[in-house]
Amino acid sequence: MHHMTSHIFLALGMWDDVVAANEAALGIVKQKMQARNQAASPVGCGHPITWLAYGYLQQGRFADARRLVENCGEEVRKNRPERATGADLLDYDTTSAGSFSAMRTRYLVDSGDWSGLVTDLEVNVAGIVAAEFTRDFADAYGAVRHGRIDTAVKAVKRANDSGQRFIAAAIAAGVPAESPMRRVPMIERDQLNGLLLVRRGKTAGGLALLAKAAAAEKEIPMEFGPPSLDKPANELLGEVLLEHGRAHDARAAFEAAQVLAPGRGQSLIGLWACARVLKDSELAQSADARLAKVGLREALAGKTK
Repeated sequence: MHHMTSHIFLALGMWDDVVAANEAALGIVKQKMQARNQAASPVGCGHPITWLAYGYLQQGRFADARRLVENCGEEVRKNRPERATGADLLDYDTTSAGSFSAMRTRYLVDSGDWSGLVTDLEVNVAGIVAAEFTRDFADAYGAVRHGRIDTAVKAVKRANDSGQRFIAAAIAAGVPAESPMRRVPMIERDQLNGLLLVRRGKTAGGLALLAKAAAAEKEIPMEFGPPSLDKPANELLGEVLLEHGRAHDARAAFEAAQVLAPGRGQSLIGLWACARVLKDSELAQSADARLAKVGLREALAGKTK
């Protein structure tokens, strides 16, 4: 019951309520487990934990989110390799490896902590196609945004290859072509390839691919949960446009991102930055008021841990 209410809270960008609901849900799970076995280890992976980690990230509580990622990774290392089959291989909620990979990716992308311990956590997710693809996307995204170009080229190829394996597995499992599960890998492929073109100085072609990804994101049905894409496409388009001095176009992309993920801090920060460039005091005050409710902006600036 507690977790289910967080679906509504998340859709409204009510991050304190998202966190409180999932902390309460996990507290009940812990009580039930300890009632059966006092020595039972806390649950480290799973659906409410991935939501709690996302809530912590949106609050700017990076250390708490990192702790959850590390705990889930430890659970995967301790347990026997999972034997998921069919559609279970495609859903991060159905395996601990999938849960870990999703939380690791979300942590890295949303915190920007690419030089920390989470990047190098050694957890075997082999054989779980969703976990492999999500891991490879994170590694490629980090490389193309922050790493050496030669490293980025190799990482993007690995992500494209694992994305193709994911799509093949989805087709084999009977997932329809219009399902977000089939669409997301193709959108994320365009994101990575677009970013790589921008890194290579082919800005027009890169922005065209990023715009294509952003348009495709708008066609995915809205989910009452964390964004379907590991890096929301309209948000990414806005960031790259702003980096290239196109604040007016970036504003439109960030506004679209807010429609798809209301209250998400990263796109609010983008709107706030656009407002400062465009000297739009009304927009700046609106974004600033919403950002002031949580510590994300300060955490990203390195003012809090």
